[in-house]
Amino acid sequence: NQREYQYCVEILSMAYEDLAEYNKAIKYAQINLELDINDESKQIAHDIIGRSNFHLGYYEKAIESFNYAIIYLQRYLNINIDKIENGQIHNELLGEIYYNLSSSYYANENHNLGNVNLRYAAKCGYPPAISKCHKSNIYL
Repeated sequence: NQREYQYCVEILSMAYEDLAEYNKAIKYAQINLELDINDESKQIAHDIIGRSNFHLGYYEKAIESFNYAIIYLQRYLNINIDKIENGQIHNELLGEIYYNLSSSYYANENHNLGNVNLRYAAKCGYPPAISKCHKSNIYL
């Protein structure tokens, strides 16, 4: 059925990413996005595409994909940026995506947006982001 097929495609995209076969990971994640999937699965697909593009050095594509991953995860969790700003959200997955987004901005020489997203990652409780903010004197 459709759900089982979608799940298999999702697993393939994850497996190819783990094997550092990033073009294949992107291919299967994009196939997944063409299916009628929920926001959680869209977030996963965009996250895989973002990480794969980052590893391939396509930082602008990574930025676009991480932004979509954030949109879908926030919608799936029914949260918004105000809740993050106010410290009401502790979600390490969301923090990790913001952290990856910040890394993409840094790699693309946009340090201002890198810092903004690093701060959001820390506010979501992602430990590497918290540590990096403290070391970089980024206000939380």
